[in-house]
Amino acid sequence: MEPTLDLQTAIRTRLINDPTVTALVPAAAILDRHTRPELERMIILGEGQHVAADSYSSFHERVFLTLHVWVRADDFVLCKTIADAVRRALRGAPWIASGHVVHGATISTRYLRDPGGEYAHGVISIDAVMQGLAA
Repeated sequence: MEPTLDLQTAIRTRLINDPTVTALVPAAAILDRHTRPELERMIILGEGQHVAADSYSSFHERVFLTLHVWVRADDFVLCKTIADAVRRALRGAPWIASGHVVHGATISTRYLRDPGGEYAHGVISIDAVMQGLAA
């Protein structure tokens, strides 16, 4: 499977199976879509990039993925709480992402003001090192 899609699928699976995350954002509101949120709370699986890196002793992929946390709120309290739950749910490598093993991931988060003033917006950036599983 294409590495960014593989990682995205594994991340969504982790998030919808984490009770702390789903207590804050329903599993049905954790999805891949190209629109502003219409719900009170959403996690949107966003942009991805994959860079082949063959400088290791075996072939690895470097994969970047973005998650967007949207919360209808006047402040960032719930948005930051959800982002922290996501970070905690994604801790712990290595883990399997269908056709790849994730050896490590760096997670960073930025918080942005929605120009319309209706939503708090968190952008979670994931930088993962992945290796393909043997066929």
